[in-house]
Amino acid sequence: MGYLKCGKCGGYYKLHEGESLEDFTHCSCGGSLTYTESIEGLEHPQEDSENLMEHPTADPAENPEKSSSIITEKEEKIKLKNTANNFNNHEKSAKVKKSDTMEEKNQTKKQLSNIGLVLMFIGLFFLIFAFSYPFLFIGSMADNPDGILALFIQTTWIYILSIFLMMMGGFIFVIANIGKTGKRKKVKSRVLAKNMTELPGSYTLFQNVRIPKTRSLIGQVIIGPNGIFIIQNRTYKGNFIIRDEEWWRVKGNRETKAISSPGKLVKMNSIHLKRFLNSHNINIDYMWITPIVSAPYDQYTVEEKPRNYHLIPPEDVSKFIINQDKNMDQELMMRSIALIASCSS
Repeated sequence: MGYLKCGKCGGYYKLHEGESLEDFTHCSCGGSLTYTESIEGLEHPQEDSENLMEHPTADPAENPEKSSSIITEKEEKIKLKNTANNFNNHEKSAKVKKSDTMEEKNQTKKQLSNIGLVLMFIGLFFLIFAFSYPFLFIGSMADNPDGILALFIQTTWIYILSIFLMMMGGFIFVIANIGKTGKRKKVKSRVLAKNMTELPGSYTLFQNVRIPKTRSLIGQVIIGPNGIFIIQNRTYKGNFIIRDEEWWRVKGNRETKAISSPGKLVKMNSIHLKRFLNSHNINIDYMWITPIVSAPYDQYTVEEKPRNYHLIPPEDVSKFIINQDKNMDQELMMRSIALIASCSS
């Protein structure tokens, strides 16, 4: 299997089974490494291997002239992978806590909403009762003016109570249901989030990635062994005709150009993300970045197929990502994950 020799300090390292020169970057002294099948001057290097470095972490004090703590690419990748795994574990834990908190909030809002409805129904009951209340005693009060005044005051108080209960119930109901209209509009968006659970553990999902010094806010970025995937996912009202990067809204027989084109937006986000990674010495080519616009099939008609992005319904996004036949360098993948994690909320 041979040996590696440092050209600077003269240290040696005996290669083990499965190792080669490509697995090593440099010696700890900074010197470059060269491969040799035998050590010059030794007839039986295997027998004299105790004079050589047997492991990259060998103690330099044992042989200060020939020891060199050689750093391997495998060790660097393991460190990067551990960093990414720690981030993923932290992210999953945070998501579980956030999910539990949201569930508690939703439960509280539901209870308040029910209380508001009950108060409104009670108020409505008192309002109906206030209409019929005077007729229950009007016959007996004909010859009693003081009784009529008391009956009028009692009826007035019932009206006030009924209006108060209805207003209070309506106020509680509205407060409990604020934001629910917007949430219903995002139901289709959640289809994508649910399908992301189908991705294997080798993929890392980031939400709301804001690229520094740009206007780009990317809804979802997924990094895996076959590349980086940028997903533009929104729930659009109405129907569209898609002509490459241009989106046209259809209203009856009229077509109006969409103010914000998802195709142009995801393309711009891809450019900004690449420049951001490159500025941190992570040399990512465009071939590793796949822009995706996710929208339901029933919302658009394609007249001109997009050239710079993929148009995929939410339920098919995870399958599309897994089936991409690419092999991204593991070190680039880990470094990308570590950098993008700092920009994700």
